Amino acid sequence: MKSENNAAAGVGANVTGGAQANVSLQGSRSANNGTGILASGGAGLSNLISLSEVTVFGNTIGLSAQSGGRILSFENNKILDNETNGVPSGMLAPQ
Repeated sequence: MKSENNAAAGVGANVTGGAQANVSLQGSRSANNGTGILASGGAGLSNLISLSEVTVFGNTIGLSAQSGGRILSFENNKILDNETNGVPSGMLAPQ
């Protein structure tokens, strides 16, 4: 999947009511967006995005986890050349 040239988030999990969102990205690219990857919680929800072999570059913000949202990485991603790269909320071990 490629998500490019969006003014807002290239990829986002932002559910504020009802069920929690769980998004898994593999072999994807998010480039030249406002925010490359955005996970935002709310109303007691912890929306989750997991990343494997994902490239995030050229965004204003690379990774952003807000209000209880989480971004988890399998530690095989490329987060580079964003104005602010950001960091994952945590790491996952391949099984």
